[in-house]
Amino acid sequence: MQIRSGLLVAVALFIIASPVLADDVATFSSLPEGDELVVMFASHGCFHHESYELTFRRSKEAVVHVVRLPLATLVKVSDELSKVDDQANDGVRVELGDLTLTAAEVEGLDRLLTFYRSRPKASCTTIDDVSISQRRDNKQLAQEKFTDGSCRAGGEGRPTFSALIDRVRKARADDAP
Repeated sequence: MQIRSGLLVAVALFIIASPVLADDVATFSSLPEGDELVVMFASHGCFHHESYELTFRRSKEAVVHVVRLPLATLVKVSDELSKVDDQANDGVRVELGDLTLTAAEVEGLDRLLTFYRSRPKASCTTIDDVSISQRRDNKQLAQEKFTDGSCRAGGEGRPTFSALIDRVRKARADDAP
């Protein structure tokens, strides 16, 4: 009996001392100031293969920072594809820039998260792989992963990660001399 009690105390102390990792990340609108939502987004289909990191932060405004990743960082469809992509951007991260989000876009991103959580049925050849981590002080608090092959993410007031990336790319191109 004494061994069992000691074991229970040890397990209880381990649970109390262990960092708590929640199942679900915060929504974009409820993200506490100082926390980040880091989205690893890869999209692949018949005519494209791309991979990005989007870091959402909230202070007075909601801002997303976008980085283009070597495809092999997140998704390795085949050895040949990874080699082609690594050559295309030298296998390095490419900082694309920041985008300040409107309140309507933040609400739309909440709807996008709800859409992904609904696990829609696959119905097209484009597959988006999404991993969202909530972080505070460089520590992961929660993580969710989704695979969407529905081609319906962008609808009903939901901005897609691809649409945000395109806006950052366009702003960068407009700023180029």
